[in-house]
Amino acid sequence: MSNLLVIWLYLALFPWYSNRTAPAGASVFVEVQNLRHERGQVAILLFDNPNGFPKSPERALRNWKFPLGKDRRFALGNIPEGRYALSVIHDENANARLDANAFGIPQEPYGFSNNPKALLGPPDFQEAAFELQGKTLDLRVKMIHW
Repeated sequence: MSNLLVIWLYLALFPWYSNRTAPAGASVFVEVQNLRHERGQVAILLFDNPNGFPKSPERALRNWKFPLGKDRRFALGNIPEGRYALSVIHDENANARLDANAFGIPQEPYGFSNNPKALLGPPDFQEAAFELQGKTLDLRVKMIHW
């Protein structure tokens, strides 16, 4: 009984404790498909508007980098509800950019939320956009290879 009293007093006197551990937003789980190997890292950029999507990573709302291994499912946490688009890059040499040849053709795999066709250039924001409502969302991104 005394242990319960101590816990109750602790929580009553320090109400910030429970607020600090509660997540402030939703989680998006991204399964990356069609990777050729496990070298490098996966970079995921979250955009909340068309400005800069997907060619200007500095304009992304958030970005994550995950070392690549056996796991192909990555958790993006603490995201408020809203409309977003993802750009995913398999940064094979871990140089923090999408390498391209002299003609601008990507030399590393890339992909987007909703898996839009990207034949003559990247898709626009609307083609890749998704709504995040609730606590979790599962997405699958198929990587494109040239």
